[in-house]
Amino acid sequence: MNWVLFSVFLISSTSAINDDFHELLLRLGQVQGLKKEYSQHLKIPDESISTPSGKACFQKLENLYKNLLHPNSISSYTESLYFVDASGKPSSGLLTGNLFFMGSYDECKSMENSTNGYYKNCHMSGYAVLQGAPIPFSWTACLPTECRDLNSSEINSLTNNINGVLLIISETAKIQLLIAPNTTQITCDKVVEYDTGAVLGIALISIILFLVFVGTCYDFSEPLLLEFKLGAGQSDQTVLVVAEEGITEVHPDNHQVQAKATSDTNESIFIKTLRCFSLYKTFGVLTNTSTREGQVLCLNGIRVLSINWVVLGHCYLFITAATGDLGSFLPLVKRKTFSLVINGFPSVDSFFTLSGFLVSYLLLKQLKKGRGNLSMAQWIGYYIHRWFRLSIPFLVVILFQGFLLRQFIQSGTLLESLTSDHEACKKYWWADLLYLNNFIPKNASVQCIGQTWYLANDFQMYVIAPLFVFLLYRFSVVGIAVTNGMIALCIIITSVLTHHYHLGATSIDTSNSKEFYILYNKPYIRISPYLIGILAGWFYWKYSEQIRVAMTQLSVKRKIVMALPVWIVTFVIEYSVVFLIHDDIVKNIEQVKVREADAISYQSLYKVGWGIALSLQILLCQAGLGGPINKLLSWKGWVLLGRLTYGVYLVHFGVAQIMLNQIRHILYFNPNMEVAIIYLGILTMSYLWSAVLFTFVEQPLAFLEQLTYRKKTS
Repeated sequence: MNWVLFSVFLISSTSAINDDFHELLLRLGQVQGLKKEYSQHLKIPDESISTPSGKACFQKLENLYKNLLHPNSISSYTESLYFVDASGKPSSGLLTGNLFFMGSYDECKSMENSTNGYYKNCHMSGYAVLQGAPIPFSWTACLPTECRDLNSSEINSLTNNINGVLLIISETAKIQLLIAPNTTQITCDKVVEYDTGAVLGIALISIILFLVFVGTCYDFSEPLLLEFKLGAGQSDQTVLVVAEEGITEVHPDNHQVQAKATSDTNESIFIKTLRCFSLYKTFGVLTNTSTREGQVLCLNGIRVLSINWVVLGHCYLFITAATGDLGSFLPLVKRKTFSLVINGFPSVDSFFTLSGFLVSYLLLKQLKKGRGNLSMAQWIGYYIHRWFRLSIPFLVVILFQGFLLRQFIQSGTLLESLTSDHEACKKYWWADLLYLNNFIPKNASVQCIGQTWYLANDFQMYVIAPLFVFLLYRFSVVGIAVTNGMIALCIIITSVLTHHYHLGATSIDTSNSKEFYILYNKPYIRISPYLIGILAGWFYWKYSEQIRVAMTQLSVKRKIVMALPVWIVTFVIEYSVVFLIHDDIVKNIEQVKVREADAISYQSLYKVGWGIALSLQILLCQAGLGGPINKLLSWKGWVLLGRLTYGVYLVHFGVAQIMLNQIRHILYFNPNMEVAIIYLGILTMSYLWSAVLFTFVEQPLAFLEQLTYRKKTS
């Protein structure tokens, strides 16, 4: 029985399926000759196979092996042969970390209606130890359905079978290569029944599609209906043509004479609601790149470049889950330019800084308009607006990615990520929508939509932001002192936690997985760039006009003399944040301990440095001291893409999961062109799906909110 998986691993490990049966039988004979050596390394006690399903599984495996060597019929031999060939086996690069044994997914699928039983692709994942270093282990096997429900001891039995093979390889090559015990789990193709979340997802998406279809049809048909009502004999009368911003009156000679706002018409609230979902209107908003005076245009470019940076880092994370090229990962990390990828965490701090800047600047304008006071209704609207605009698109993504995606994709090469997300969403969807998912569940690796810890932090910071903004408006000195005091407190907390838990200088700390849960996703650690953005927004609100007037009186030469040193300093800070700890990152990957002083200083200061540098750059651009950098960041094309960044952040994980679930080959870090193609594919599809989310959900919600506000104020 234990001999079966050894056959799976070694038979036809390179190209046996293309050889004739005679060559295959010769290989089988060679494998059979190794049986004695293999059996010396492994003996599985019968008591480890305790459940009926476990006994049935291993009995089936033993029968498959017997039929392979001593077939009693053509059908049994064919079944055993396909079982062996469809399962993953060791390939080149084993000694350099290639422990990703994928197998042939489609070949196994073709066996599902085998005459002698049913087969499922089962993915076994865990950790192996190569020369003392832990590396991911992954094996996709075409197992009988009897093997779907094994307990932990029975899974260890399968692991021990594989270790029996690895022991032979280890002794031959004089290295240590074993699968770590009790780290392995099995996920098999499984049909998941439609649950409440899936049903709600189908219902909500169907309603949205219906509203978009009806609203679009009405918007396009309205001019024809109005013209039809006027009649062919009334050609000397004015014809009403529906435009995006209102109803335009046109004479028969096609010259526009007057425009009248849509709100002045006698349309019912039902018709107005339908028109909020019209693609004619929502797509028009998406593609409109016009700008208004007073807008901070450079934020669009920063926002788009930052989200592209986020997706780049996650792209390598996704590839790591399906790579057989870990041996080339360390040389890749040693390239200093690769710090842009592996230490791309400041890209998220860019969004915190931008969010703090905008909240501060816009809220201060409202306070000035209200002479320092806002009504209770305005404060309530401040919070409801934010929750409403963020949560409805977020809910659509939760229902689709967390529930429906697992229903639509019932099988695949890498199914466990979809399965784990589905299970997490069933338990913790409410924590996501209440923006508590950076605290609940306590185990941050169990997430419904993994990347949305940022949304929880951002919303929590948004809730308390008025405290700082109000102080800055009423008592500027006190507000500055309190805000800076909070930043200092964040630095102290980060330093204490880094010291107490012996954390590394980077979130890529292979020696301590607690770093993410303790430092990375907690608001009292991440708020410092947000507070710096609040201070920058206050400074821009208070002094922008004076600075703009002063700049008009300076020559170009003096502007360059003033701005260039500041730009150089900010670029040096940003360069240091990304590249300064390159050597420490390499040490972490190599399991070499980093000096505690380096870890404490970097962890506590890099967010503050990044927030200050980015805020100064925004202020320079707005002061007219940005030169070609401001022109680049203020390019009109960023306006369109900037509207899609929220959607890209929500959907890019799901896009990558779909891609990974359909791969039929091992991914490699080298050559770089393959990674570039994968990255551009994920990024492009994320923007396309984000455009759908914007035109079908985000912008209709904005129109509905405007409609509700107009109704209340009319």
